[in-house]
Amino acid sequence: MGDKTQSKIQSAEDWKVVWDEDKIPSIFPPEIVTTSRRPDISLYSPKEKLAVVIELRVPAEENMAQRKSANMKTSSVKPKKQVRR
Repeated sequence: MGDKTQSKIQSAEDWKVVWDEDKIPSIFPPEIVTTSRRPDISLYSPKEKLAVVIELRVPAEENMAQRKSANMKTSSVKPKKQVRR
């Protein structure tokens, strides 16, 4: 990050935070861009015209079995057989 960007990040005092939840879906701030996508976390400063988008890559615990099954179907590397002792 350049000095100019770091300076803007440090000087912004109007940060807004939006996060996505299943029960209360978030709407990405339309003043930044209109989209149907829902990033996990968005931080933005209207004054400095800066945005930080965070997409979490760890599935929620309740989705672990479903994700493992989907990954196994799409993976080209098959797991080794487990040896029981």
